[in-house]
Amino acid sequence: FTTGRLRVRSTPAGATVRAGETVLGRTPLELPEQAPGAFDLRLELAGHEPARLGGQVEAGATLELDTRLESRDRLAL
Repeated sequence: FTTGRLRVRSTPAGATVRAGETVLGRTPLELPEQAPGAFDLRLELAGHEPARLGGQVEAGATLELDTRLESRDRLAL
C-alpha cells in the first residue's frame, strides 16, 4: 500500500473540516487514498468552539479522529 485513509467524526456531526485554509468537507468525513504523513485539522461548527485534531496517516492504515465539539452556550455558564 502506498496510501492511507483518514476518517474524521464529530459530535455533533456537520462540522466543517479544514486543513489550513482548504475545506476538506463536513463530518462525518472519509478521505481515501491520502499520502502518508502528518495531518493538522481544524473543525468548525456554528455555536461551538473550534477544535484541532492531528495525527499521522500511515500507508495501508486508517487514521480515525473523533471529537466532541463544546457548545459556546455551555461554556458561558
